[in-house]
Amino acid sequence: MAARSNSPVQRRLFTKVVERLAKIGYNDDLLHKAYTFEDIFADDNPERRVDAAAFGQTPTGYDSACIAVVIGNGKTGPDLIRDYRALGAPLAIEVRESGVELWRVGADPSPQDRLGVIAPDHIDAALQEHEASWKPGRIFRAKNVGAVEAPSTDFIDLGLIPALEQHVRAKLDFLLRSTLHAAQTDFRRRHRRNPDWGLLCRLLFRLVYAKVMCDRGELHESACVGPPDAATLLTAVAVTYGDHTPILDDPPTWTIVTDSLWRGVSFKEPLRRSAGLHLGEHAG
Repeated sequence: MAARSNSPVQRRLFTKVVERLAKIGYNDDLLHKAYTFEDIFADDNPERRVDAAAFGQTPTGYDSACIAVVIGNGKTGPDLIRDYRALGAPLAIEVRESGVELWRVGADPSPQDRLGVIAPDHIDAALQEHEASWKPGRIFRAKNVGAVEAPSTDFIDLGLIPALEQHVRAKLDFLLRSTLHAAQTDFRRRHRRNPDWGLLCRLLFRLVYAKVMCDRGELHESACVGPPDAATLLTAVAVTYGDHTPILDDPPTWTIVTDSLWRGVSFKEPLRRSAGLHLGEHAG
């Protein structure tokens, strides 16, 4: 995780940058301090925290992230910026004691992605010069539509979001396949036969949607603390969608699938969209 501040100088510069972003239009629900997100690029999807994140619209997520404000956590330059790729912001502002550095955030950060250095006494004036090209709507449209309207937005790496979404799909595919394999192997060990494949798949998707409902706040928090009770989740999904068609009736398998999903994936709204999941299609 990134530290919020390493020195009084950095704390002062960080505050100045955040205040300027608010004046540009990143206010209310569009600007978050100590924002947490899952690093899809890293193994095991570790949770990271960026000191401040500015978004083009709500809900917040990698598809709406515009600017990251980061303070060194023992790393600097490309090594530091690499930790924040999964946030989805195409622009990062690194706060150092000597000033701030502007970075293009790509799928593979390098020293060539540094866009400029701003001395402490020039931060207000320099950020004010960027106001037109850094407005929430401008960056949001450019990164998601590819409408780079002018050189003022040429800092956007249009390969970042496709790379992020590819990682999301690959990790979700691997998780579902490995979960099915683990459940089938355990069932066969206990029963000396294979489970009904259709019933097992229906169980998997019903629990996937239980995880979606939990992550979107559609189930009471007490039912979602993980790993939660599988029977409670299965009942909730069946009632929500009015579908009581049979699933694999084997509680130990329910537990295996639930534990795997709760350890392996988070279905915040943008992640759900990129993974191609649409509520109601496979719940039953």
